[in-house]
Amino acid sequence: MMISNSKKAFFFASLALMLFAFVSCKSSKGVDQKDGVVVKDVTMNKAPVNDPTTIDAQTSATTPTTSDAQPSSDAQTSATVQTPNTPNDQTTSLPNDQTTSLPNDQPPHEGFVYVKTLIPDLIEDLRYATTNNFMGAKADGYEGTRVILSRPAAEALKSAADELREKGYVIKVFDAYRPQRAVNHFVRWSKSNDQRNKADYFPTLRKNQLFPKYIAYKSGHTKGSTIDMTICDKNTKEEVDMGGHFDYFGEPSHPSFIGKYSLGEVTQEHKKRRMMLREVMVRHGFKPYDSEWWHFTLKNEPYPNTWFDFPVK
Repeated sequence: MMISNSKKAFFFASLALMLFAFVSCKSSKGVDQKDGVVVKDVTMNKAPVNDPTTIDAQTSATTPTTSDAQPSSDAQTSATVQTPNTPNDQTTSLPNDQTTSLPNDQPPHEGFVYVKTLIPDLIEDLRYATTNNFMGAKADGYEGTRVILSRPAAEALKSAADELREKGYVIKVFDAYRPQRAVNHFVRWSKSNDQRNKADYFPTLRKNQLFPKYIAYKSGHTKGSTIDMTICDKNTKEEVDMGGHFDYFGEPSHPSFIGKYSLGEVTQEHKKRRMMLREVMVRHGFKPYDSEWWHFTLKNEPYPNTWFDFPVK
């Protein structure tokens, strides 16, 4: 049967359109989605299935993690270590400016703040970002020197700072939020022969005596609501003499200690200042630590079972 030229033209045009539609459909299914960013629900302690950046404390009990040796009832509970999934200079699509890229005063991580944005006269002296600490080396994860805390802890600290300012003082911070990788660095250091700063930080102790009494295998700092601090004169910004320095491991660092020791003497006046600081912090929602006069943790910390690992920037 003969087919007219017009019908032939219509047939081939229809065939061409069908072929074009098929190719277009296949191409659309091949869109690269590798740039999508997964954001964990920190508040509910949830993470995507098979996410390698979340470590369950019950299934990784053989992996040591460290911090200040503060007794913790939650050490036996399920916990996670959170790390950002976002490469450098890439921001997530979280609402309310919740990003893991850190320009200026944007939050350093969901639920956390740079404390100086709430307390402008805060003095930042993060010792683990320097070599002026018990290791004598910069700790892993300290890429900057800005003090970070969970928002509730920062707001409570602001209230304490307001009271201390009325008394003539400003706050100096030695450590606050501490990444888990820094704690792991402490553990590695403890197994080495490096004792370069022994005379200044643990002159009466052997290195193996520091764990877990003074440096624990899980750190309250890593949960984001613990702070190591002192006070300075509001006008001169000079540190108030507390009779001993930050991270001295031994009885002279106990808030109630009075007496002479290898680096000096803690007098009744020093004890009075330590107790004044302790009372102010307790009044504003923090609990003290009986082995370190400088160490305070928010009583109602928002992430009691989560150890974070985003870097300090």
